[in-house]
Amino acid sequence: MAVMTVVATMIVAAEVMWMVVVVVAAAPKWIMVEG
Repeated sequence: MAVMTVVATMIVAAEVMWMVVVVVAAAPKWIMVEG
């Protein structure tokens, strides 16, 4: 397996994790604003 492929996969996985963390962290604020 190519090194670049492994690096790219790790970067994508890290970005997805950050997106999930941001959404989970921001969800309560949005719910409070909407409520």
